[in-house]
Amino acid sequence: MPDLGNHQLQTTGAVRICEVVRCYETLERTKISSKLYGGGYLIQTVGTPSRILHLTLRAWSDAERDAVNEAEADCTPVDVKNGSTLTRGILMDEPAWSVVVDGGIYETTVNLAVIT
Repeated sequence: MPDLGNHQLQTTGAVRICEVVRCYETLERTKISSKLYGGGYLIQTVGTPSRILHLTLRAWSDAERDAVNEAEADCTPVDVKNGSTLTRGILMDEPAWSVVVDGGIYETTVNLAVIT
């Protein structure tokens, strides 16, 4: 297994769970749009946008895959270590793992709701 200490999913106690292969952030928001009589639009955002991290995870063993599954099932807060940045959140999606290499390397994509 390569040295993946800078891009990983980990417990809030800094124990590595698995590798983060890709990570990008979007804002999830609710908008209301209404067409006005003059032909223009009124667009309003309701509430505060939520930060969502879109993650591609790689598990290098069955144990890592199981740890991700357990964190998601229990709604356990986890940290995403992306270089020197730590972002805490809760996995929103049940991982749908695909086998990269028979015998124990898996990948999945999940979303993480960022909590502050």
